[in-house]
Amino acid sequence: MHMKNLRVKDEPKYHQAQKIIARFGNDAETGVATIARMLGISRQAVYLWMKPKAKRGTDGRVPAHQLTKICEMAPLYGVLLTPEDLDPR
Repeated sequence: MHMKNLRVKDEPKYHQAQKIIARFGNDAETGVATIARMLGISRQAVYLWMKPKAKRGTDGRVPAHQLTKICEMAPLYGVLLTPEDLDPR
């Protein structure tokens, strides 16, 4: 097995959710709470975006239907999302 194929199972494959959540607060907890309130979903649902699939998460990606809402509502919260934020890598 090649070393480059190894990945820590506790780490999500992508980092899109982490980047977007960081835009909405000074720390993960604040960002998660703001996004959850904005979308009308639980904080737990938002935290799952940052978990790997092995732990029932979305592997670091924001679900497409939520991403659309976030992009539409971000300006109302004074948040500017960049193309780099939206890139799942």
